[in-house]
Amino acid sequence: MVEDVAIVGYLPGEAGRYIADLVRAHVPAVPVRRPHITFMPGRPPALPDAELLRRLRQRAQNFLPLELTLGEVRNFLPLSPVLYLDVVAGMAGLDQLRRALLEATENSHPERFPFHPHLTLAYDQSPEEILALQPRLQAGWAKYPGPRRLRFTQLMLVRQTGPASWQDLGSAAMPGME
Repeated sequence: MVEDVAIVGYLPGEAGRYIADLVRAHVPAVPVRRPHITFMPGRPPALPDAELLRRLRQRAQNFLPLELTLGEVRNFLPLSPVLYLDVVAGMAGLDQLRRALLEATENSHPERFPFHPHLTLAYDQSPEEILALQPRLQAGWAKYPGPRRLRFTQLMLVRQTGPASWQDLGSAAMPGME
């Protein structure tokens, strides 16, 4: 819903560029968003932006950078027509961070789906299109020459401004940033 806020971690460096190019090449009908892992899915804000950002920055200081490993291309069918890269390692730290973020933002808004850490590749497609895209995106991802273990050193508070449009409101660094 427009005006929702979320907390994400943008993919660093070459991995982010590679995934954006991969999606652009295979799913041109879907607007390419900056590749990210969602730590707190979009929800109506419970506090003003400035207070959310202050609390986010305060909580981020309690966490070391997250080390997450990306796995294979998967889908959420039949529940939802979404293709994604699975997060296969680093969930313990991610779960602790997520609980802290939900507490800090005072947001008890119910989840639409159970939380499953992932990086969305394609959405708003028919189930048939999702199934056709999956092997192509997996083949492209298999060619990625870089590491699949990525270090996230900052969180970004974002606001939804349209159906596929999000605006950065501010970032919060986790200790250990270089």
